[in-house]
Amino acid sequence: MKNVFFAFVVTLIFGSTQLSAQTVENFRLGVQASPTFTWLNSNDNQITGDGTILGINFGLNGEFYIAENYAIVSGLSLLTNQGGKLNYGFSGNFWPRAAADKATMPSATQIDSIPTNSTLTYKVQYIEIPIGLKLRSNEIGYIRYFAQLPTFSLAFKTNARGDIEGTGLSTERENITNDVNPLNINWGFGGGLEYSLSENVSAVGGIFYSGNLLDLTKDSNTEIFSSGLREDSKATTNAIIVRIGILF
Repeated sequence: MKNVFFAFVVTLIFGSTQLSAQTVENFRLGVQASPTFTWLNSNDNQITGDGTILGINFGLNGEFYIAENYAIVSGLSLLTNQGGKLNYGFSGNFWPRAAADKATMPSATQIDSIPTNSTLTYKVQYIEIPIGLKLRSNEIGYIRYFAQLPTFSLAFKTNARGDIEGTGLSTERENITNDVNPLNINWGFGGGLEYSLSENVSAVGGIFYSGNLLDLTKDSNTEIFSSGLREDSKATTNAIIVRIGILF
């Protein structure tokens, strides 16, 4: 059902933006498929980032020029495999909703008592709606340089999977959708270049940084078995995006 809904939204936006492109001279439509390198930070000194994961950002983007070299940019993207790895310096039940689901399956791995110094990998999928300001140079030969700042976006979670590596415990692709917050707000900036392939078509390449403003995890009040306390840390995602696309 989610795939059908996503396909419908993409088709609707694609159709409407194509119509705009025919009737509004200063509108450009693009497609992009961009590798992402994401990692997690925590505000708890006993929870540390433990590595980067590779994902992809692909979708449609539109540019509405308010002047020759200034545009409002937006679009619709699907982000896969977003998140990173966290090492927990204490034991606990860090994915309580997933653990509760697993308890109903006797043959499944139990994850309600994750040992100290385990690494948990978060892999989240989002639908993202960005908006930002783009500034570009005049054409130099076949090239225009651009900067995009600031950029903000709303990211709506569609699903999430998690892996665990710890002493006596190794499991992959746990369903942690209900242990990840449903919404994130991202901010970022970046730049790159457009290379003119024809009068109306340009290849686009660039490097962007993106950071989350909201907590990725629903770990508020999680029990820590080793201390008897409860955990309430904040984990935020950071990303480097290698933008690859075409503008029409």
